[in-house]
Amino acid sequence: FFLMIRRPPRSTQSRSSAASDVYKRQVLEEVEDENYEPTEEELLEYANFIDMDLQRDRDLLWIAREGLKAPLPENWKPIQTDQNEIIYKNFETGEVQYEHPCDQYYQEYYLREKQKSNKRIKTLDQEMKSNQHINN
Repeated sequence: FFLMIRRPPRSTQSRSSAASDVYKRQVLEEVEDENYEPTEEELLEYANFIDMDLQRDRDLLWIAREGLKAPLPENWKPIQTDQNEIIYKNFETGEVQYEHPCDQYYQEYYLREKQKSNKRIKTLDQEMKSNQHINN
């Protein structure tokens, strides 16, 4: 089976049961579509999934877009469960998880970029206050 896989919703099943049931499931191959562009709905859903503040950080939505388009890392494969959920297994380490292996990276990437943005804003605010003080 081949399947275009994007980030599934969080699952409620425990990690240990995922690991014990993994051999009853169907291993899929991820198909990369170089023309894939996420819809606005997918983009906003994934931005929310990585805890992006959509009110303040819409200028960082490019990170969510990049995260949605990211392929699975080497040795990772998607597996479809009996309940049609998608889990991920690293066939080198045996690790099994419900979230796409890149999700944590993109969440941390967003937080780093947000922090940089906040520092730039703070610096600009300080410069403006300094300039106002000089002009008065």
